[in-house]
Amino acid sequence: EFDFGNSKFHGEKIVRLDDFLKYFSQKKMHIFLEIKEEGYESKIVNIVKKYNNEYITLISFKYEILEKIRAISNVLNLGWLTYDFSQRVLQKCKNIKLNQVLVMSIGLQKSEVKTLHDEGFIVTAWGVINKTDISRLYKIGVDRIIYDSGYDAKKVIKELESE
Repeated sequence: EFDFGNSKFHGEKIVRLDDFLKYFSQKKMHIFLEIKEEGYESKIVNIVKKYNNEYITLISFKYEILEKIRAISNVLNLGWLTYDFSQRVLQKCKNIKLNQVLVMSIGLQKSEVKTLHDEGFIVTAWGVINKTDISRLYKIGVDRIIYDSGYDAKKVIKELESE
């Protein structure tokens, strides 16, 4: 019922997850749904299961949320947002069969990316600051990059691929 618009856009509403997925899950684009609060795991799983969830990854900083989701469904893609990589992080990811590890880009090393790949994880870097960071992450083998401008990221990667 609230208007979340501003002076330029009046009447903006919060989009319901079900409506969002109804539209975007058919686009064959990767969708990261970050879950910030506990207690909604079952509801979210029930909604996501209705759509083409091959491209949907449920992510969270809270490992407990991911544990609960994995207990409900062993087929959904899950990813843990973490500030750094360690053997403890690796073991916890393996324990609940995560698909993806999303590591803060600063300090992420090629050897860490290789270890995660060797264990079968998709590696995503988040907190990417600039185009130089994109270039470094591409060169160390990161699979995905979360950056404010997808256009800029694609442009940098295209340039690197043509070198």
